[in-house]
Amino acid sequence: MPEKLRRVLWVPQGTLLTTRHRGIIRDYYSDITVGDVVSNTLKSRVRVWDARTLRVKDVCAPSRGIRVINPRGTISLNAYTIISMVSKGDIIVCGEEDLLTIPATQNRRAKTCIYGQPGVGIVVIRIDKFVRRRMREILKTFKPVMYPYNQGN
Repeated sequence: MPEKLRRVLWVPQGTLLTTRHRGIIRDYYSDITVGDVVSNTLKSRVRVWDARTLRVKDVCAPSRGIRVINPRGTISLNAYTIISMVSKGDIIVCGEEDLLTIPATQNRRAKTCIYGQPGVGIVVIRIDKFVRRRMREILKTFKPVMYPYNQGN
């Protein structure tokens, strides 16, 4: 990921919702949730997990679902393709799911996407043609990278 993009993506890409005591927010529905805490606590058609919260192994992720490979700091073609096309179910990420909100906004069935803003709250993105275009522009700043993957590990 380009270094200058880190500053851009740290800013919430939608509406930031918080609670008074920074507790877990519930009772929202989204077409897609990205992140373990939001995927575990909110209702959605598509849930994207990596079994880690704040880089610490978590046990709340499901054991069944579509598996994708997405190394840290990247958006793999594998993850982009699956997330932008799936209509329902769990997507379990081998690697990191933090940047996968970008391909989630390209899913034509999705009108909303929610992701967690660690230590603050959740971000709700209302997906329209302008959001899709802005996220495509962000995606264009990434450089193609190939990562070998050994499934035997």
